[in-house]
Amino acid sequence: MILTLQLLQYFFDASEAEAWMSEQELYMISEDRARDEMGATNMLKKHSNMERVVEDYADTIRQLGERSRKFLDDGHPDRCLELCWAENLPVSPGL
Repeated sequence: MILTLQLLQYFFDASEAEAWMSEQELYMISEDRARDEMGATNMLKKHSNMERVVEDYADTIRQLGERSRKFLDDGHPDRCLELCWAENLPVSPGL
């Protein structure tokens, strides 16, 4: 039961991370251009802030990777697949 809860929490956290990354991607592909020096300075500040936010979030992504490796190292890939199928989640070819 505890394993099931841990796996479900992992899938929830991974889904949240994926949604967050998709939002950031939309921000990064924006084709906004500065019209003057002040606009360029403001844009540079926004990009610097975004870079810090992404670097901070990298720890969350690393932790998710470590959790997934632990599940697999502990011999739980079959249980992961069962939960994916039960929740209609996409299954990674590596599982």
